[in-house]
Amino acid sequence: MYPFERSAIGEAKKRSLSLEEIKAAQTYILLNCKEVEPFVSMYVESLQEEYPNLSQDQIDENLETYFSIWFKQYVQSNHIENAFLRSLAHEPLTSAICHSVYFVNGYKFHAKSHGTARSTMNNGICISDPNVGDYYGRIQEIIQVEYREEHLKNIVLFKCE
Repeated sequence: MYPFERSAIGEAKKRSLSLEEIKAAQTYILLNCKEVEPFVSMYVESLQEEYPNLSQDQIDENLETYFSIWFKQYVQSNHIENAFLRSLAHEPLTSAICHSVYFVNGYKFHAKSHGTARSTMNNGICISDPNVGDYYGRIQEIIQVEYREEHLKNIVLFKCE
C-alpha cells in the first residue's frame, strides 16, 4: 500500500488526541489522498456553483473546516462500496502512538524534543507548494493515528510547528 519504506525506532508512547488534533489529522489525510481527489473536486465545484464569488482563500478555508464532514455524509448517504473510502470517511481513533524517531526511505527523522541533545539531527521539513512556495518547519511530534477499519489501519503524520 505504501510506495516507500518506513519504520519507527525507539520507545513509542500512547496518548489521547484532542478533538482539534483529530479534526486536523482527518482533514490533512483526506485532502492529501489521491483516492479522495475526485470528491474534493466535486465539493469545490458545488461550492463554486452555490457561491460563485468565493475567493481561493475562502474555498481553502471551507475545505479545511467542512470537507471532512461533507465527505463522511456523502460516503454514507451514497452507499459508497469502496472499503478504503468508507474507512477514510470515519475519523481516526482518539488514541494515537507517538514516536520520537521515524525512518522514511532511508532518512531518519527526529521529533524536535528527541534531537535537542544530539550533535546531528533531522527534524526539519520542506514542503513545496506551487501556489504558496516552500514551507519550512520543525517536527514537533511523530504521530501514528489509527482507524477502526482494517482497510486503512494506521497513518503516520509529522506534526510540525
